[in-house]
Amino acid sequence: MAQTEYMAAYEKDNLRQIRLKINRKTEPDLLAWIEKQNNIQGYIKRLILEDMERGKENEDR
Repeated sequence: MAQTEYMAAYEKDNLRQIRLKINRKTEPDLLAWIEKQNNIQGYIKRLILEDMERGKENEDR
């Protein structure tokens, strides 16, 4: 199996891509903030994980 075929199979089995569209006209501040981040994917994952933790804390109450 060629490396590209292997990678395609790996991605199909293990990865999920999620797209986000941001309107340049109605959400320019949001877009500017995101574009300032060094690692956009890491930034978004960290925000989600923090939100998940807050959700767990609220469930414990």
